[in-house]
Amino acid sequence: DVGITDINMPNLDGFGVIEELRGTGINSKVPILVLTTESAPELKARARGAGATGWITKPFDDASLIFALKRVTGAAA
Repeated sequence: DVGITDINMPNLDGFGVIEELRGTGINSKVPILVLTTESAPELKARARGAGATGWITKPFDDASLIFALKRVTGAAA
């Protein structure tokens, strides 16, 4: 399993999603990959601080997404 979120979303931004998933319960250990157009280091640091496992900046190709998913899930590359 892996959670995937953007940062810029209506109502609840990606940081809120990450914090909710990282709360107690079944999803607290699920890897979280952020897919976003944002690339600012401070946003990446904030996402990691909230509990994100990985980050990929849009646009990206299929191979980059597969690599990022394997990296955050610990699957063989």
